[in-house]
Amino acid sequence: MRKGLRAFGNLMPSLKGSMALVLFVVLCLSGLSCYEVGGRSISRPEGMRRQTMSLHKPAAKKILSTGAYTVECVDINKQPAFDHPLLKNHKIQMKASFSSKGMKNEAPTTGKLSEFVLPGEACPLGTVPIQRTPLDGQSNAKSLQKLGPGNINPLSDKHPGQHFATLSTGVTNVKYHGAQAVINVPNPTVKLHQVSMAQIWVQSGPQAELNSIQVGWAINPRLYNDTLTHFTAYWTADAFQKTGCYNLQCPGFVQWHRQIILGMPYDRTSVIGKVQYITNLKLLQDQSTGNWWLQLDNVINIGYWPRELFTHLADGATFIQYGGLTYNSPDGISPPMGTGLRPDKNESCYFSHLKIVDAKYNLVNTRDFKMGKYVDQVSCYDLKYWGNLDDYVGETFNFGGPGGSCAT
Repeated sequence: MRKGLRAFGNLMPSLKGSMALVLFVVLCLSGLSCYEVGGRSISRPEGMRRQTMSLHKPAAKKILSTGAYTVECVDINKQPAFDHPLLKNHKIQMKASFSSKGMKNEAPTTGKLSEFVLPGEACPLGTVPIQRTPLDGQSNAKSLQKLGPGNINPLSDKHPGQHFATLSTGVTNVKYHGAQAVINVPNPTVKLHQVSMAQIWVQSGPQAELNSIQVGWAINPRLYNDTLTHFTAYWTADAFQKTGCYNLQCPGFVQWHRQIILGMPYDRTSVIGKVQYITNLKLLQDQSTGNWWLQLDNVINIGYWPRELFTHLADGATFIQYGGLTYNSPDGISPPMGTGLRPDKNESCYFSHLKIVDAKYNLVNTRDFKMGKYVDQVSCYDLKYWGNLDDYVGETFNFGGPGGSCAT
């Protein structure tokens, strides 16, 4: 197993020479505030057009973000979250309150952290960064919403075009108040109309009115207009029918951090045989407010989904899940999951340091729960659960596979 967690490397091509200069000048002349961009080129699938932008809130200042898209620094009290009718009277929670027992665990040692920070200065105090939303990206996101990412009930539901390799608690009457995982961050080859993801789910409620929050990484060309690996979240309060969206593409998530936002690309990704990069994510339900906070690297609070958005998740989750999922393209071909290697191979993708916030708001190892494996197409993907290996990796599993012509 230790060999399966060996170092990976960095797949970060850069803009070079005159091309970078031309791009920088064009952006400056277009009226954007120009900061040094960390030399990243974006691979766009064939046939994908460059998107125009729209903005719903006035800006305090503009920032040129990694990948040559812009974000706006918006008054924290006037951010798009408060356009949601259930949040008209919501008071921003400025300080999270979590149980102290078990919340401060040692930093994971399974790899180097992959990060994402807006270039230049953070937004001024009292403001938060909000990404400009592509107009046709809104249309793409709306159509993708109907796919119901991760809307999984393996006992009864079919998911045409979707494939899973996951580990979960199963649906119970026990209330959970959060989950944590360290996730390896690769960059598998994903084509237009395909999606490859790895994430944490917290869910509650009957299938027809499912409440779900999902966070992790995704390569989603239709959503992001590139093939980079992005920090990605999704939520719904009614089984993906009328509510919910990716990242900040609809009102709901309250942005709190002044320099890190949902949807940003990871700055480094893993390569087989080279340096290994990871992301350390937590979803934590606040003990005093019931809000669901998103935390990065044990200490960085990104923001939260307010309790008012949910019916069933408002009181806690009844289902926790970790793992990978993919969507195939219209030709029926599924993309690689994880690194593209099956879990019995060295250097396949992995989750480690799996933890759950239990009914008493204590962060505990998943070994205290009966975890179940679900893989719908073993011909394409699989998952190997190793349990608690040691303090180096904690509770862990490998997952993934090459994809291809998987049965639907």
